[in-house]
Amino acid sequence: VTPRKTFTLGWPTLRPDRYRHFARGLYDGDGSFFITKAKGQITPHLAAAFIGNEKLTAALLGHLCQACALPAVTLNPRYQQDGKISTLNFRYNGNARCLPIVNYLYEGATTYLPRKRDLVLAHYRALPKYRDQLRFG
Repeated sequence: VTPRKTFTLGWPTLRPDRYRHFARGLYDGDGSFFITKAKGQITPHLAAAFIGNEKLTAALLGHLCQACALPAVTLNPRYQQDGKISTLNFRYNGNARCLPIVNYLYEGATTYLPRKRDLVLAHYRALPKYRDQLRFG
C-alpha cells in the first residue's frame, strides 16, 4: 500500500468473491453515503458517491453496474489548478437506486466503517417501503 492511494490505486485482480470486500473498502476510504431531502420531498433519499483516479473509478463503476444491475452514470472530472484532471467521481441518487449498492457492500460483511454502515442501515430501517428489502443488519 502506498501513500496517496486515491491518485494511484488501480482495480486489482482478485477472486470474484472478494470484489465486494474491496469495493466496500473503497467506499470506506473515498466514498460517501449521505441523506438528501429536496424542498417539497416527503421522504429523505440516500445518495452514494465515490471519488478516485480515472482507472479505479471507471472500474468500480463498471463493477457496481454489473454486480448491482445498475445503469451507468456519468464520470465527472475534478480539475487541479493547472487544468489537469485530478480525479473522477460518480453518484447514484435515490433510495431504490442505492439499495442494491448498500446490500451488495454490507451483506455478510464483518469489517466495515461503522458510521457509514449505520447511516444507511438506520435510513432504510426508517422507511417501511425498503425495510424488508435490506439484506444486512
